[in-house]
Amino acid sequence: MKLSWMVLAIGLIFAASPADASDMRLELTIPEVNVESLQGNNNTVALWVEDGRQERILGKNLQGDNVVLSKDVAAAVMGSLSSALRSAGFRLEPYRADAPVAMLINIQSLTFAAEKNMITNSASLSCKLLATLSRNGTMVKERTIGTSGEYTLTLWASKKKISELASETLGDTVSALLQDADTVAFLKETPQGAPTQ
Repeated sequence: MKLSWMVLAIGLIFAASPADASDMRLELTIPEVNVESLQGNNNTVALWVEDGRQERILGKNLQGDNVVLSKDVAAAVMGSLSSALRSAGFRLEPYRADAPVAMLINIQSLTFAAEKNMITNSASLSCKLLATLSRNGTMVKERTIGTSGEYTLTLWASKKKISELASETLGDTVSALLQDADTVAFLKETPQGAPTQ
């Protein structure tokens, strides 16, 4: 009887263990993005990024472990966009819906899929952003921007390697947004003398 209770107790301990103990947790470091299409001319933009993903698991690695993010992806994209816009000559202010010029960025998806093949292994990553561009509280345009990429992986691709690919995918999508013709046109029309922080 004591042995049965001991086995039951051990089973309960394992059942209570975190299900995500073996997750591959990626570290994001988004590379510098291309801002050649933009000229800020010291104009002001109210910017905010939110994480609207329905699924927080990006996918599974070749060993079957869940691939997730170890940090706030919205903060990472916010940092990348802020740095890019400042480099292009814009000034940033805290987001508000009625700002003279506002960009609200919603991260709609970030996915990872790995596949074992006969000779090499492959991985695909994709990202989609929804940008709501507004003036004085009125939406001017919504832009959905997505990128994807195919990569070759070793069987035991490291967390560092997959983190680099996820960071690169996010950077490519941010860069695509800032090179999008409608986004560029919207930002070029930014009124002068908008209030700063």
